Amino acid sequence: MALQLSWVGPCKKDGVSGSPKANGVYVLWVSNADRGWYAYYIGEGDIHDRLTTHYSDHEPDECIKRKAQFKGRYSYALTPKLTRNQRRGVERALIEHYETLTTNRKGGCNDLLHDVQVFDVTLPDVPG
Repeated sequence: MALQLSWVGPCKKDGVSGSPKANGVYVLWVSNADRGWYAYYIGEGDIHDRLTTHYSDHEPDECIKRKAQFKGRYSYALTPKLTRNQRRGVERALIEHYETLTTNRKGGCNDLLHDVQVFDVTLPDVPG
């Protein structure tokens, strides 16, 4: 049985100022003419802090910074009852589902997470 996450979004990236200061998992989406909407980064942590960094000039990851400048959306699920390691398991499940690894030809920005239990999870809606 899948871990039931309550997803919010997809939200426009200019709405990050209203995102919650709470722990969870999130998906960053970008759109292009060839592929339509696709996930390019999965993360976990304080939703507000992480999204604010990703969509700012202070983002240290060049892959995320490059994609975040385009038309984008984000989705998130709050996970108040999960430990950080459990959130990382959710993160890895989403990375595997959306194939967002940097080593993948689909253009993702994630590195593989090791030593975490992978969970079967409900998925967010894709922007449309």
